[in-house]
Amino acid sequence: MSDQRRTIVIIGSTLVLSFLALYFGFWGLERDSMETLYRSTTWYFLLFAVLFWLQKLAAFLPPLEEQRAIWRRHWPAAAAALVLMILAVLASPPDFRILADETNLLGMSQAFYEERSCHNPTQALNYYHGIKRTISSVVDMRPAFYPFLTAAVHALTGYRPENAFVVNAIAGFFILLLMYLLVQQWFGRFWGICSMLLLAAFPLFALYATSGGFETVNLLFALITLYLAWIFISKPQADCAELLFLTLPLLAQTRYESALSVFCAVPLLLFCLPRPEYARLTWRTVLLPVLFLPVAWLRVVTFTHRAFQVQNVEQAFGLDHFWANLQNALPFFAGNEKAYGMITLLAVTTLAGFVWMLIDRLCQKSEARKESVFADFVMTFFALHAAARFAYFWGDLRLQYTSRLALIFLPLLVFFSVYLFSRLTRTFQLNRNWVVPGAMLLLIHSWPVAGQNLAVRDIFYYRELKTVREFLQQHYPNPKGYILVADLSNLYVPFNYSSVTPAWVAASSDEVARSLEKRTWQHLLVIQKINIANNMPAPGSEMPPCFPLKTLYESQLNPEKMLRISLHEPPEKTGRLR
Repeated sequence: MSDQRRTIVIIGSTLVLSFLALYFGFWGLERDSMETLYRSTTWYFLLFAVLFWLQKLAAFLPPLEEQRAIWRRHWPAAAAALVLMILAVLASPPDFRILADETNLLGMSQAFYEERSCHNPTQALNYYHGIKRTISSVVDMRPAFYPFLTAAVHALTGYRPENAFVVNAIAGFFILLLMYLLVQQWFGRFWGICSMLLLAAFPLFALYATSGGFETVNLLFALITLYLAWIFISKPQADCAELLFLTLPLLAQTRYESALSVFCAVPLLLFCLPRPEYARLTWRTVLLPVLFLPVAWLRVVTFTHRAFQVQNVEQAFGLDHFWANLQNALPFFAGNEKAYGMITLLAVTTLAGFVWMLIDRLCQKSEARKESVFADFVMTFFALHAAARFAYFWGDLRLQYTSRLALIFLPLLVFFSVYLFSRLTRTFQLNRNWVVPGAMLLLIHSWPVAGQNLAVRDIFYYRELKTVREFLQQHYPNPKGYILVADLSNLYVPFNYSSVTPAWVAASSDEVARSLEKRTWQHLLVIQKINIANNMPAPGSEMPPCFPLKTLYESQLNPEKMLRISLHEPPEKTGRLR
């Protein structure tokens, strides 16, 4: 087959599959059919997407001799990244912080591990030795790639909630290493090391690199995308373009907004890839649109006011949100409050570095084409992410549960700061070695914010989960003996508790009573939110009167509500050992 004909076949097939993927992703199927397909096939879509990506990535590995030379050149950076992540884990002990997002993601990983199904189990009962009954589940609006990676760790080590932290710790290590690799391309290894120290110094980075959310993995694949874009721009060949494209369906399933990266990558290919290289694209490019089907199905299935936590779905996004959230982002990035997890000094150096870089670009008579193209790609990439985040109803970065949205912008802040420091040292012939101890002192100064959980410790559900788990670990360490009843039962299911809602207990009261009588479970432990004003359970926490409760523990959560943990035990049966 001639190159021209092969090009026509590849481009034509890719376009046909793109239109088919768009049709069946958004309009061609009933919503219920999309939900069924999403639940049952997402694991396999991700499995093949990772397989194709790793297969293509392996083709870029240099020969063994070159690998040794690369290791000798860059091992100090790898060692520094490892030490920084170990210190981050010690300074900010891993915890589930943004709830119920992080426990929902853990629940999805549990469903992947146990059933190869993409859903979030919200109520479940554990019977004997691993026998489990899932009472209810939902398709969660959160993308599936982070739970997929966590499920992969479960497969290797057994199911443990802590595996979520393992994934983020590994991601944090590679984020620091990629930051180094990107910066050293232009400024050298010294400034690459400095960039790692500056990125790690942000309390926001330390906090979420030791949490159970998907933001760290999202940042990792964003940096991978930027790094591969630079490789493609430097060497515009079909293999490089294909590897960049195969990264996109993975990035798109780390956070919702990251699907917009397609609108950066496709123009980049059209602009940079020489025409003869189109004939060297393979069947992977043709199949690429199909890998985005779960992204489309998830958007359709979960595009509801309930998922976005608004009164109606039209309120979820808008220009009015964009301008308000953009204005609120300025004091956030400036670090006006410690709890934001930002560093005021780096906000100043970022602004100064950006202005200096802009002046340099305007003053240069000619700029290298690849640097110019890459700069435009990066700015478009971050502009799209900023637009999506700030146009969102919940896009105010100052809120404790949305500060994580700023994580993806930290490398940009670091890059502009490094640019400023490098230009200062060259322009005024300063000794650059001061930057390393300065960055380390900055880290020492700022990390207590992460260690104290200042950014998240006032979140209501964070307090609830911490309080309940500490109580259970101290007084009821064996979860096999009881059913945990809570309005937010999905918080506890991923920790292998038998957990249901009061509404389910009311609807299945006879079944629950029989199970307690037969000693399938010994008792009920009931978690209730109590209105302090009237000492009555909040809506959703009410228990049926046929299950009398004995209060075990109470703890105030905020000025209006307290947490009450109560016990229901069935009547004693004579002659029966308990």
